[in-house]
Amino acid sequence: MRHGSPPSSAERLGRALVELTRRPEVRRDDEQALCDGIAVDQLIDLACYHRVPGVVYRAMTTLDVDVDVGGHDLADLRAAYQMAAVGHGRCLVELHGMHEVLSGLEQPWLVVKGPVLVELGYGDPGARLYEDLDLLVAPRDLASALSSIEAAGGRVTDLNWPMMAELHRAEIPMMLPSRMLGDLHWHLLVTPGARARFTISIDVVDGLLYLCLHGSMSGGHQLVWLKDLDQMLAAEPPDWDELVVRARRCGTDLVAAVQLNRARGVLGAAVPEAVIEALAGKATWLRLWEWSDSRVGLGRWGGYERTGRTVMSATSNGSLASVVRLMHSMVDDVIKPNVRAPVSVVREARRRTWRPSTRRWAEIGNGRPTWRRCGPEPGAERGRPGSFWFGDRWPPTESTPGVDGGPALVAPALHG
Repeated sequence: MRHGSPPSSAERLGRALVELTRRPEVRRDDEQALCDGIAVDQLIDLACYHRVPGVVYRAMTTLDVDVDVGGHDLADLRAAYQMAAVGHGRCLVELHGMHEVLSGLEQPWLVVKGPVLVELGYGDPGARLYEDLDLLVAPRDLASALSSIEAAGGRVTDLNWPMMAELHRAEIPMMLPSRMLGDLHWHLLVTPGARARFTISIDVVDGLLYLCLHGSMSGGHQLVWLKDLDQMLAAEPPDWDELVVRARRCGTDLVAAVQLNRARGVLGAAVPEAVIEALAGKATWLRLWEWSDSRVGLGRWGGYERTGRTVMSATSNGSLASVVRLMHSMVDDVIKPNVRAPVSVVREARRRTWRPSTRRWAEIGNGRPTWRRCGPEPGAERGRPGSFWFGDRWPPTESTPGVDGGPALVAPALHG
């Protein structure tokens, strides 16, 4: 938005969405005034697109919003809030069964993201919508985990198996025994490119770094990834010195600097300025992003264009590496899609439709000694990992050993 010009519709919608997504104690503007004069139906659509409908619903129920604007009311937001709460309850049922199913693994298995963020970060099952259950096992346990899940009634979903094996993706989509969708991981970083650029381990600090990585590699264009960071930082303030040291060692310092800086600037996350400087130093990439972001403003969150997705997903371990990756992304995303694929490529893609046995896939996954570790090493400290949780110690309630001051699960009000 140009200086002195009236705010555009996207700017007004973006500002309202951001303020409603912020925690009440860090809101800067009057939400009531922001909601006056905007299209409520468009705001609801944006909240769903950015995967924060539950958070926005909680905020809007306290406001005197004209719910009849455009013939729409808050029913869609309320339905999303209730669906998230019911989905989390279903996930807890699935996890209860998985505790027994995976009890025979050699190494501890982990629950990742969705339910852990709800329990530890949000404290409200309706506030964070997630669709599947991410489970992480050690590579040596992959075959056993697959066999155990299938023996309990789960199944591997249809995939292009040869292509998956060729790409070395570290996840297998599954239908879990209680019919919930899940992803079985043997590494937190799914693609070989991510594993080559970054390393990750398991504790509260790396839990935050993983959230930064996940949001950045996913494009960073949805508000939910910044909200996850904001909530976890508020619930579990990290040792910032250790985070800086760990990020430098893992090659995630620039990614963490960009994502934490965005979470602070957009949602008011409690990130000290000194931490951003320590992580990024004089990195040109961060300064370029800040310049670009200042030109777009909050209108970035009020529409579906100029999201910065390509630039954000290119952020790597250093400014030069990020520029190189951006150039490759521009070729892959802009130039190549406009070039018709040769007939030989189409035929090869059609040929790769057969599915080997689950056992063979497990052997492929376990037979890659050069892949970096996933999951806890033998004797790993089983304390309080940030966005992870050990499956055999689920759920992470206040009564669980090692959880000091963790937020208790808040039952949603399924009314209306």
